[in-house]
Amino acid sequence: MRAIRPVTCEGEAAGPALGLIDDYQFITVEEPFDSGDRLVLFTDGVFEAADPNGEEFGMDRLAVTVKRGIGPPLDAALSKLLAEVTVFSGGLAFADDVCVVAVETTAS
Repeated sequence: MRAIRPVTCEGEAAGPALGLIDDYQFITVEEPFDSGDRLVLFTDGVFEAADPNGEEFGMDRLAVTVKRGIGPPLDAALSKLLAEVTVFSGGLAFADDVCVVAVETTAS
């Protein structure tokens, strides 16, 4: 996401999981980064986390949660994101792996 405006690049994965097949040629996307921009990566376990009724957290709710994290420091934004997913799921154990990785660029 940009420091000022979010930019998303999403879609169905067309290949195998990273590291599963040696020398697999994945599609690459290039996007310039400015100081303050953040890159947030996550596994499908984040948006597939379900509440007690079986409703998934979903990509729309995840996008809104990530966008709310533009202002706060990165560690606080990630803690808030994971807390929202946990509260949504009613404290139930996640059915799939949940991993979020984020980086923020700084002036060079």
